[in-house]
Amino acid sequence: MAQDNQFIFAHSQHLASLTALRVNMTEFRYDRHAHEEYSFGVTLAGRQNFFCHGGAHSSPAGSVIQFNPGDVHDGHAGDNASLDYTMLYIPPHELTPLRPTNSPRCLPMPRASGQWGPIGCCSPWCAMRR
Repeated sequence: MAQDNQFIFAHSQHLASLTALRVNMTEFRYDRHAHEEYSFGVTLAGRQNFFCHGGAHSSPAGSVIQFNPGDVHDGHAGDNASLDYTMLYIPPHELTPLRPTNSPRCLPMPRASGQWGPIGCCSPWCAMRR
């Protein structure tokens, strides 16, 4: 791992099961992996490229990303420059009350239309503006 890569984890003082991650990386790549939690992230600077659900995705600065538990993905800086992002990891049991009864995997998320609906797995919110 290059010396200028930073990975800072923080845990909530109020809800022990919540974990936040702040990352600044240039030369680091995540191999394909999955999380047991729901993962919500914001790309703060740079561009994040990742593979998930059979396709390549890109998250430019200002984009929000959401992964469902078990979504296998990888990740790296997409423009060979520094990537800065933050993620919040929330265990499924914390979000169970929000989950629609007819959709055990996807959570309701706001769409560009102002309506709420299940978000596509592994998709940046900007891609939901269809």
